[in-house]
Amino acid sequence: MTLRIVFIAALAILAACAQRGEIRFAERADTASLQTIHVATNRMPDRTVGFGDERSRETRFVEFDISIPPNRTAGEINWSNGKVDTSKDFATVRANLFNGQNSFERSLRARLLKRAPSERHVVVYVHGFNNNFSEGLYRAAQIAEDFTFTGEMAHFSWPSAGSAFGYAYDRDSVLAARNNFENFIDAIERAGASEILIIGHSVGSSLVMETLRSIALGNQSKLGELVSGVLLISPDIDIDVFFEQASRIEKLPQPFGIVVSDRDRALRVSALITGQPNRLGNIEGVHEIAEFEVTVFNLSNIPDSDRLGHFTAATSPMAIEMLNNMSVLNEALQSEPSTSTGIVPGVAFTLQRTTEIILDPVQDVLK
Repeated sequence: MTLRIVFIAALAILAACAQRGEIRFAERADTASLQTIHVATNRMPDRTVGFGDERSRETRFVEFDISIPPNRTAGEINWSNGKVDTSKDFATVRANLFNGQNSFERSLRARLLKRAPSERHVVVYVHGFNNNFSEGLYRAAQIAEDFTFTGEMAHFSWPSAGSAFGYAYDRDSVLAARNNFENFIDAIERAGASEILIIGHSVGSSLVMETLRSIALGNQSKLGELVSGVLLISPDIDIDVFFEQASRIEKLPQPFGIVVSDRDRALRVSALITGQPNRLGNIEGVHEIAEFEVTVFNLSNIPDSDRLGHFTAATSPMAIEMLNNMSVLNEALQSEPSTSTGIVPGVAFTLQRTTEIILDPVQDVLK
């Protein structure tokens, strides 16, 4: 089989995906919960409600209320096939496009001030490869719903092509979005957030690392003031690139978590496309990054209905339950995070400064 055929076959694996996401408006059902998501994007607005895949040099700020149906399985996003049924489907209840960054900051500040001082933190989710605008938005709402943290939820939406054949476009879009994302983090801090936790998925993890590197090179102390913790889920980053990124940051935000799995088929395809044996998200052992103060969560033993296994941390009910028990998000947002990872099934190993936690439902305790 020629390299061209292998390449096309690999892309076909990613292209054979489920129903694509679409923003649909509806009134919230009495039994549905509501998640408010604060969004910044450098996507160009499209003709529908939302934003498309074209890049913009401007950062736009939007706020959405997303209705989430009851009696759903953790990790699921229920898309409507026609008319929205908010007792079963995710739906958009409200959308507010702000007239500039100052208006966004005032709105977020007002919401934070209504919270107790200990809850004035913000979790920022950065979506991954092959995501349209609505898919990233609804995923942020699902994460906010399924993980037990308090505070406000935010989402940065960079202009992914929304296509399995747009890998090169997406990687360039990440580089083009670095200043926009940094401005978003600054805006959240100016709005009065006491702590900021950043969650990056897939190619979005590269945007997170590039932006952290940029902030640190400009002012290392500013990075420590802005970002209280980082969680990279299935990061689609070359291991050597991550090494260089992390090396230029004098102190990684703490805690700093990396979620990996050797069952991640999407990262295998990425490795094939890039000509590298592995990506950071399916790293074989932690010895290559052992000099950095990070915690690696290995989900290779966790079942997931997603055949690609590329977002097990947020789509597998078992993974969500186990990570919630470990208080990964809550501890990251505490001023003095606990040194304990909690009691969950699994095994932990430490090599130099890196701790790897292999989550395993078969194990009785975390040793």
